[in-house]
Amino acid sequence: MEKGEVFTMDENCNYVKMFSAIGILSLLYIAIRLVYGIWSYFIIYLTPTKLNFNSFGSWAVVTGSTDGIGKGIAYELAKRKMNILLISRNSEKLKTVSTEIEQKFDVKTKIVALDLSVVDDTTEANYSKIANVVENLDIAVLVNNAGLGANGEFLNAFSKSKDSDIKTGIPKLIYCNDYAMAMVTAMVLPQMQANGKGGIVVNLSSLAASVTMPKHALYSASKRFNDTFTKAMNEEYNGSGILFQSILPGVVSTNMTSNSKTSFLVPSYEEFASHTIDTLGKNVMSAGYYRHGLLHILLTMLPEPLVSRALMKR
Repeated sequence: MEKGEVFTMDENCNYVKMFSAIGILSLLYIAIRLVYGIWSYFIIYLTPTKLNFNSFGSWAVVTGSTDGIGKGIAYELAKRKMNILLISRNSEKLKTVSTEIEQKFDVKTKIVALDLSVVDDTTEANYSKIANVVENLDIAVLVNNAGLGANGEFLNAFSKSKDSDIKTGIPKLIYCNDYAMAMVTAMVLPQMQANGKGGIVVNLSSLAASVTMPKHALYSASKRFNDTFTKAMNEEYNGSGILFQSILPGVVSTNMTSNSKTSFLVPSYEEFASHTIDTLGKNVMSAGYYRHGLLHILLTMLPEPLVSRALMKR
């Protein structure tokens, strides 16, 4: 606008109409998103799953299955008369959990002792071992649960853990949270395809992956990989009968979170696993637990810089 130029009444009206239209469209978008969010929440968390796991096959594979969420999910699947292939690094714990499941639920189990946080000269043979075990099994469910955490500022994130050396801690976390998930999927998925009955691959992510998470930078970034991998795979296998779903839990009472007490927002791993099973097959992503679902909605609707700063202060 040149010096001395003024808006006419018609021009002012046009600007008012334009901004009014933008405002109305923005409110409409927010309203649609809110209604869709409420409806999705109801379907995901407040209705039982329609999946019949046994129609896909009789076996489930669960990694990180001797403690916490993995153990809880293995028990929930065994309740539904699924045989369980347990994969974890501690052979003694594997034998104990295997015996418990067989005696309590009258199902079969197999075990594979494997440290999914290590990549060395034995890695190829170790993953081939998984492929050999599942070769003749009708796999219905794969749960990639094994994971490692790292809390604190990046350079100090491993100072209080067993992996006090950051040069050791970083690759272990990435191998366990990302590399292992992709590799185990690559070993099991061909057998699920060969069975021709469909199935579901469940990848345990974290609520930390849904926002920018200061002081959990490496952990939250590694879990974001799980989400993008899951969504892409779900599209790739659309129509095949094999579903992919990412679960984004908040804090659960497990050894990894060092939370021994439960609370309104911190369920026991048994309670979390029970609710998670009922969210399977409904959406490519869910928090698994209905209260964590509310947190997920809140965190993703607020401006990310605001959430990130608030988390940094906390």
